[in-house]
Amino acid sequence: MGCKSAEKMAAWTTPSIRYKPSQVEMSEVEEIIVIVSQMGKRVLELNKEGAAVSEDGFVWPLSQEETGLLSGTVVATIQVDYKTTSGLRYTTMPKSFDVVSSAVQGVI
Repeated sequence: MGCKSAEKMAAWTTPSIRYKPSQVEMSEVEEIIVIVSQMGKRVLELNKEGAAVSEDGFVWPLSQEETGLLSGTVVATIQVDYKTTSGLRYTTMPKSFDVVSSAVQGVI
């Protein structure tokens, strides 16, 4: 899929989600949305405005508060949808990853 998030993510930490479209050039992406879900429910929704953008792809740094919304020990999925400047729309296959609990269950 091209989503370069970790195979595991710890709640209450500050990881990043990385994605580079393989179907189009970065400059062609007009809108992009990343959905992180657990048990079929949307936990996080990220968009282009929250991403660092370079020729290497999009990077969404997550806050402790954002990853704190994830339930530890429950598998999560990431899926990316994007639309190009010419109106073409793409989606990725969901990518699963394990969520683990942190020793401190809160912001430090």
